[in-house]
Amino acid sequence: MNDEQAFDRILCVLESWLYISKFITDLQMISCEWIGDENGGKLRLLDQRELPLKVDYVECPDVVSVHRAIFDMTVRGAPAIGAAGAFGMALASFAIDTEDVDVFLEKLKASKNYLDSARPTAVNLEFATAR
Repeated sequence: MNDEQAFDRILCVLESWLYISKFITDLQMISCEWIGDENGGKLRLLDQRELPLKVDYVECPDVVSVHRAIFDMTVRGAPAIGAAGAFGMALASFAIDTEDVDVFLEKLKASKNYLDSARPTAVNLEFATAR
């Protein structure tokens, strides 16, 4: 390969990288989004395992799916993990069907412990689930 061919290859790689960077920048990627209202809903997470080649989302309708998303590293980064945990607690609260406050709080604490177990060293997760 001569210098001109090498230069052409480098230029081709740079152009491809710029195209991909612009494509990803132009997308409005939301890492964590609540779909619903104050009466219930689900969490929609950007599947960060697929980036940068594919933009895909995972929907979490319950605490188990949020735990799985945190554990499997679907969601990454301390702030996003904390937000996912907080939304997980909201999902847990919607799923608890009781009029007894003590039972409600006991089940909510169990959900907090379960979510925290998805990534035990994630400080933001424990902080968010404790709120």
